[in-house]
Amino acid sequence: MLNKMSRAYLTAAFLGMLASTTWAQPTTMASQPPSPGDSLRVVADQEIKQIAGKLMAPCCWSQTADVHQSEAADQIQAQIRTALQQGHTEKEIIAGFVATYGERILATPEASGFNLMVWILPILALPVGGWILWRYLRRVRPVAATAPAAKPTPADNSYEARFEREFAESDR
Repeated sequence: MLNKMSRAYLTAAFLGMLASTTWAQPTTMASQPPSPGDSLRVVADQEIKQIAGKLMAPCCWSQTADVHQSEAADQIQAQIRTALQQGHTEKEIIAGFVATYGERILATPEASGFNLMVWILPILALPVGGWILWRYLRRVRPVAATAPAAKPTPADNSYEARFEREFAESDR
């Protein structure tokens, strides 16, 4: 069994390898230059990745669309590219995805309404938890020993003697 320190090092090494393989992946979508007749502007991949990083991949909702390797994430990036080429702003693009998928598509929830709790609760949880722990530890006192252990009774002595005798006989 691995001790805690070894597990921590193995976990860190695994996460490091996972992160390096994720970031080392080649981009799946190359820049698509507009056709000669179009008046579309050229869009850099970095600009697409920046906006896609603010949106979740709608296939499994586990990663942002800029790093997720799925057809849904590729479609999101293609839609972002098209919208940027047509001159839409980042806010307009994100608002379009929110209208289509709901607020769940946002990688970081907006700090308004009920979502404000996501930003406030972690800040409040630490001091409140510390106060509860302090109150608990202040009330809990070690239990004092009330009576010494009982001395063996004569009945216990007879059982002990019988055990010793049978044990000695079994050794022979």
